[in-house]
Parts: sequence; C-alpha cells; structure tokens
Amino acid sequence: MDHPSRRVVEQRLRNRAREALETFAAGDAGVRSVGYAEYFEEFFDVIDDRPWDWRAWSTFTPDEVRGLDEVLSVVLAASEATPALMDDDATCGNPWMSAIKRLPLTR
Repeated sequence: MDHPSRRVVEQRLRNRAREALETFAAGDAGVRSVGYAEYFEEFFDVIDDRPWDWRAWSTFTPDEVRGLDEVLSVVLAASEATPALMDDDATCGNPWMSAIKRLPLTR
C-alpha cells in the first residue's frame, strides 16, 4: 500500500493519542516511563492545533473531542507553568501531574 487511506492514518493517530492518555493516567509511573520532556510531547505530537485539525478526524466521537479539548487545555497550562529544565522526580511532585491524572479521559 503506497498511500494509506485517510481513515487508516487517523486511526493510527488516534491510537497514539490513547497511548499518551495512558501515560497521563499512569501518573508518576508515566513520567518515569517516558521521561519529563516526552511526558508532554507524546501528547502534543498528536493533539495540537499547529499541524492539523484533529477535531475533524473521523476516528473521534464528539464526546472524545470535548474530552481531548479539556485535556489539551490543562496540559498546555501545565506545560507553560512547568520549568523547561526539570528532572523526573521534580515533575512527579508537581501539582499539575495530579490535575492531569484526574481528568475524565485519563482515568
């Protein structure tokens, strides 16, 4: 297959978004499994408004889009409020991490 269908590409990206949500749901263990920098970037690689309009993908339900918007809002705020240079231990103790873990889509 030279060019996969749009639906196949969107499904692959949806799966990556789920993986990022699983990392968030794992809390401290999620941070330690991917490292501080990747903790946020794993999510932003898929759910971000710069490269594409993920809200229009056929693989997300309207409820999922609303939930992902909520997660995106909190993760953006956490990313902006967290120093660029931190280690995994400091990240695990950051109050933003528990706020992210409590979001409905990360439970």
